[in-house]
Amino acid sequence: MRSWWRGLAMAAVAWTGIVGCGSEAPKRNPQASAPSSPAPAVSVSGALAPSVPAVSSESVKVLSSRGTVLVRDENKGGTYRTVDKGSSVGTGETVLSFHDGVIASANGKVQATLRSDLSGKNPLPVLESAVVTRMPSSGVDLELKLSRGRVDFVNTAKEGKVTIRIVGPFTSSDLVLASPGTRVEVEIYGRWLPGSRFAALPDNTKYVPENSPVLRWMVLVLKGEVEIQHPLSSFSLKAPPGNALIQAQSINSERPVPEHLDALPDWVNEDPKDPEVAKTKPALEKLAAALASHGDPSKAFEEFSQSKDPVERIIAVYGLAAIDELEKMFVIIRSSKQEDVVDEGIIALRHYLGRGPGVDQAFYKFLMTHQINNQPVFKPSQAEALIDLVYGFNEEQKAQPTTYSYLLKQLSNKRQAFRGLAIWHLERLVPDGQKIGYDPTDEESARELSIKKWRDKLTELKKLPEPPPAAKPPVAKPAAPKP
Repeated sequence: MRSWWRGLAMAAVAWTGIVGCGSEAPKRNPQASAPSSPAPAVSVSGALAPSVPAVSSESVKVLSSRGTVLVRDENKGGTYRTVDKGSSVGTGETVLSFHDGVIASANGKVQATLRSDLSGKNPLPVLESAVVTRMPSSGVDLELKLSRGRVDFVNTAKEGKVTIRIVGPFTSSDLVLASPGTRVEVEIYGRWLPGSRFAALPDNTKYVPENSPVLRWMVLVLKGEVEIQHPLSSFSLKAPPGNALIQAQSINSERPVPEHLDALPDWVNEDPKDPEVAKTKPALEKLAAALASHGDPSKAFEEFSQSKDPVERIIAVYGLAAIDELEKMFVIIRSSKQEDVVDEGIIALRHYLGRGPGVDQAFYKFLMTHQINNQPVFKPSQAEALIDLVYGFNEEQKAQPTTYSYLLKQLSNKRQAFRGLAIWHLERLVPDGQKIGYDPTDEESARELSIKKWRDKLTELKKLPEPPPAAKPPVAKPAAPKP
């Protein structure tokens, strides 16, 4: 059964179908990756918006109840905190929500709801949503950097239009909501394509689409009329029936064209009778209550990781990744005897790495400082290989025998992380192998028995490279004739 959180697994397998850009992995562009100052955002007017937001006492106000929104000050760093309803959020702070966190612009003219995909039917498998607040530019009512996820904007002004500036990794767009009640949804989701290969980059690298995960954008008008103003083009959209949808991606993308819809897609409004919604929404409501009662959000996720409810355990894994508590997530994955925790932990890492430019580099640095019993776990080449395993394999690689021999070899790796990733891939590439029962946490003797069975299974299916032909015995030279 496909669950809400398990929707990411589907995206991991069928990502090339989602973004429509084939199976070729984005290549590292040496020129694009050269050291440079960070690229400033481009505003709609063509002027350069500041790459670091100015400090302000208030940028947005929280309208939803305590526990639905987490906030982190990006100017000072640190961890996420839970905030009360009515709290003010300053410029340069990240607002994170797992579902139905609501904020409003400082002038009260725009309301934004941070949503997620409860039913698993959304084309983009959004697990959580996060925005970074910015000081609104002149003539702009609400200005946000949309880091990831799904945000539902509504014009709540008493009269007239409102302007929302959405700042992305590489450019910006203005959304003009024509009249009160106008509603538009904006989504962004990123993923490294299967077959991508990691490369460590200098700290002052300029990030461009070629050295970043593939990002897909979607704008859908739910009510009224919206004009999208972009430095390169503008579009007019209206709620169905009409040109209501526009989609784009960061690489290999043609100029976006508005799409006509006769009606809104079913996934827009979550049906409470949908089995996945009915199963997941109570768990998220319980999470909001736990977050409201804890000063440290990671404590709530650690409690969820011990739950008997598989939905809550999976939320714990994704939640710790969402608030950047990777060390605590790794501890839970290593110590858990629940298969779903380990399984979803790998998918959570894919989701984490796809957030946006530079996240893969931050994860690499985390691996290089990761320790067990005060001992470093990874060398640079090992950390790079681990990230490549998280990215996975494209269709061409899946057809190559060397892929299977590599994964088989990793089942004997001394590091549990490699063993866990190797069996995760093998069981998806060769479903019949799931009956073998390899456990990366078993003692070496037990693992070796399972590895032999895997070798036999892959040999039977002709997945491994053909062994070299046996050497022929040397031809004996005829004895020299006697004189």
